[in-house]
Amino acid sequence: MTRLTYTGNPEQDLAAVYEAQKKEYDSMYRPVNREMIASINSTEMVDTAKANANADFDAMQGQSQRMASRFGLSYNPAEQQELANRTAGARALNYTYRRCQGIELHQRGE
Repeated sequence: MTRLTYTGNPEQDLAAVYEAQKKEYDSMYRPVNREMIASINSTEMVDTAKANANADFDAMQGQSQRMASRFGLSYNPAEQQELANRTAGARALNYTYRRCQGIELHQRGE
């Protein structure tokens, strides 16, 4: 940890704080970030994110159906199909977004 001294010049003091924080980030967190990004080359991380997203969608859909049933509402077959289609579309968009985001981070080397 860098010891900072107060100089009385706000610009210098702020610059010193910024530099100290940057050094700390580079020494503590940058190696972890690089290790995580290196693991993006494997599809394991993407597959895990996809499974987690699908589980979240399933939980959300179940919660929505339970809430509707509490109020005596039910979906007819056409509404159920529409809900399934929208959920599938949302899952596909989420997967694509996460995949593109991972590739972009990897390409930037972060």
